[in-house]
Amino acid sequence: MGNSKTRRKSLSHCTTKVGSLFSLILFSFICVFLFNACSSKPAIDPNSNLFVPKYTKFVTLDGKIKTFGDLRGKKTVVIFWTQWCRYSRPVIAKIDKYAASVQNRRDLYFLAISLDKEQDFEILKEEISRRELNNLNHAFSGAEFYDEAFMVFGGSNLPLVYIIDEKGKLIAAGDSEEVLDIL
Repeated sequence: MGNSKTRRKSLSHCTTKVGSLFSLILFSFICVFLFNACSSKPAIDPNSNLFVPKYTKFVTLDGKIKTFGDLRGKKTVVIFWTQWCRYSRPVIAKIDKYAASVQNRRDLYFLAISLDKEQDFEILKEEISRRELNNLNHAFSGAEFYDEAFMVFGGSNLPLVYIIDEKGKLIAAGDSEEVLDIL
């Protein structure tokens, strides 16, 4: 009997160690995933002859539903970002500054799509106002990384910057404002 108690105690100790190891591995995986979501890496190769489907929707901050088809005829700069991502903040500020410098060009459209949580909508609006990001057209679905446009673009990390030509073809992709050099 003493033998079986010892075995049970030993097995219990092993199970605890395995459970702890599993928890550590799971925690590590979650951390890597979360931190990778806010990092730099373009998702789509601009040389792949891809067109953005014209029916792909986005929702403006005032609740209007628009599509990328509505933007045909203009070169469109799209940035996917979140207000909490430390990599997104400087990039969106520089793109806003660039948009201000070319505001007379009617052939350009700047679209900043936020992937923030639905419950953070007011925080997002305050952040846009506080940082004076007034030269961009802002969109927000509240769907986070399940945002329709983000999924169509194959996004996985933030920030992501794309340039789409007048016909809807993806012509540049990157993780910084340097993508704007082709404009």
